[in-house]
Amino acid sequence: MSFPASRIFSQCDLFPEEFSIVVTLRVPHLPPKRNEYLLTVVAEESDLLLLGLRFSPAQLHFLFLREDTAGTWQTRVSFRSPALVDSRWHTLVLAVSAGIFSLTTDCGLPVDIMADVPFPATLSVRGARFFVGSRRRAKGLFTGLVRQLVLLPGSDATPRLCPSRNAPLAVLSIPRVLQALTGKPEDNEVLKYPYETNIRVTLGPRPPCTEMEDAQFWFDASRKGLYLCVGNEWVSVLAAKERLDYVEEHQNLFTNSETLGIEVFRIPQVGLFVATANRKATSAVYKWTEGKFVSYQNIPTHQAQAWRHFTIGKKIFLAVANFEPDEKGQEFSVIYKWSHRKLKFTPYQSIATHSARDWEAFEVDGEHFLAVANHREGDNHNIDSVIYKWNPATRLFEANQTIATSGAYDWEFFSVGPYSFLVVANTFNGTSTKVHSHLYIRLLGSFQLFQSFPTLGAADWEVFHIGERIFLAVANSHSYDVEMQVQNDSYVINSVIYELNVTAQAFVKFQDILTCSALDWEFFSVGEDYFLVVANSFDGRSFSVNSIIYSPGNTLVEQSKQAGNTSMPRVSKFSKDSQCSCRRIRFSFRGSVSPGSREPWTDTGTSRQSHLSPVTLSPSSMSALEPGTQEAPQSAPLSDQPELTEMPMAPSSFRLHLQRERPQLPRTRCGLHPPLRHAGAGPAWGGAVSGPPQAQAVFFIKFFIPREKTELVTT
Repeated sequence: MSFPASRIFSQCDLFPEEFSIVVTLRVPHLPPKRNEYLLTVVAEESDLLLLGLRFSPAQLHFLFLREDTAGTWQTRVSFRSPALVDSRWHTLVLAVSAGIFSLTTDCGLPVDIMADVPFPATLSVRGARFFVGSRRRAKGLFTGLVRQLVLLPGSDATPRLCPSRNAPLAVLSIPRVLQALTGKPEDNEVLKYPYETNIRVTLGPRPPCTEMEDAQFWFDASRKGLYLCVGNEWVSVLAAKERLDYVEEHQNLFTNSETLGIEVFRIPQVGLFVATANRKATSAVYKWTEGKFVSYQNIPTHQAQAWRHFTIGKKIFLAVANFEPDEKGQEFSVIYKWSHRKLKFTPYQSIATHSARDWEAFEVDGEHFLAVANHREGDNHNIDSVIYKWNPATRLFEANQTIATSGAYDWEFFSVGPYSFLVVANTFNGTSTKVHSHLYIRLLGSFQLFQSFPTLGAADWEVFHIGERIFLAVANSHSYDVEMQVQNDSYVINSVIYELNVTAQAFVKFQDILTCSALDWEFFSVGEDYFLVVANSFDGRSFSVNSIIYSPGNTLVEQSKQAGNTSMPRVSKFSKDSQCSCRRIRFSFRGSVSPGSREPWTDTGTSRQSHLSPVTLSPSSMSALEPGTQEAPQSAPLSDQPELTEMPMAPSSFRLHLQRERPQLPRTRCGLHPPLRHAGAGPAWGGAVSGPPQAQAVFFIKFFIPREKTELVTT
């Protein structure tokens, strides 16, 4: 509950220098470190706390803002809590006068504190707002009962209440309807109002709702829902939180050849689209029409690996990464522009690339960039990948910076506060997949090396946020060295999740997860639940392997039990949630949002710029960040974890793309099965691979909420 301060201070904007706050409350048990607010006065524009009264199981705190020539700071006066958290009624009187802060509990002896900093005589509440039971935030909400809350200007109000025949319920100013109510009726007293009563709440599985259970409550702990039995039917009182239970097939989308990548995007006033990167000479764009995707436009490509959708102002672009040269032997990747007149994509700019694997579009300080991952030139994998910058004058992308890469496969851009980062997945250096992938930070107009990670044929990076925590996951595909004898288990290796440690100014290892030639990570949320999906492709013997959905919880995955980091109450290790047989996974949200938006619900599938929650690291907290070449250290056990942030999502709103496993491929001249896709789709460092063409089925899967079934298997 809140109201503007002007409702009380109509004639003067200054808070009284002497006053009393009287509150009668009843508080249940609280966790030891929990704080709850009874009353606050907050400046609406700056969100500064001008005045507040909060309590914990051990103390009562009075807070106020002090301002003088030296600056502005918040002062706290703390009283030892006189057993407030005992589920009984208590009346408190806090009196403030001339540097003396006095607390009287249940008309007992006052506790006086002579503060070094007196309450300010000129505390302005102009543009401020009173909040009862909160601090304008979800954290610290009051969870007890309040019978009276009075702000009284002037001296100590204790003599106006005390002595009292019933000190815990001493009355200063209580609405008439509540004056006849005690906290709880005597045994022989009839309750006059439905104010308090003992009720029965059933826990566990869904109970029957009959005449015997009428007006009784049932709490579904697994779904966190509260229900009331009314007329043989359970009626929701507190809405159950959305959760992912299972997925089911929605549509089979047949393409003219193997599909190596997919991009989901929306064009305002036009609709929702999907672009598929097909191995053969034609890729396709599909449009969402009457509940399904239908063919919309065919675009000539040359063994396309990935599409990237992005916008610059009102211009809408779609860039394709071509892996093979065209009919003239020239290697170009092409940027297409949406024509509002023709209602289709038309060629806009061709850029010379070398076996391009991926495009990454991003914006820094109002400037637009495109980064291409050049995989190899001939048999040389140690080549430059290029960052292009949009020139508003020429309206073209121009080379801005080259970065040395080794079989580059993926770029991922993200921001932390005012800092911009770009991380590359290096796959192969010509002799080994044991290469370092690098994280770059943008300083002084260019990207500079910030941190290096040991990787094994890295195929993908995925950045994601849980609350204020920032994670970076790498998909490791293959452990191989020219001098190493081929082993089937070299595909069954750990992929790694790193977490940003602001104190260490680096990403530190958070968890190892065993994967089977992992190609891709995708992160998404359903309500307050978070999920991380890995696309497994090959286990050394078969391409028919399960891809797994992980969720953060208090149970570690089997292969990381030795990490010892189990004291994480809210965000622990990622553990298996469900699994499916698939090769590549993409998510997108169907909704009326503008392209390029970074809202939590607009992750457009292959887009790497998903920001799932706001970053609150201050510039000062990372002001010492400097480029370097350090490797990621092991993480220390984390203690207090931030609250999880709810992510808005409508039921049946996500779409999941699963690509069927490919047929078994012939060996390369290195004698290896390529761990990724057809004809250079993976880190095929041994040269081109040929194989029988086979149409791929793309399954679009809906999430259903809720069900008991949690595991899925597709064929």
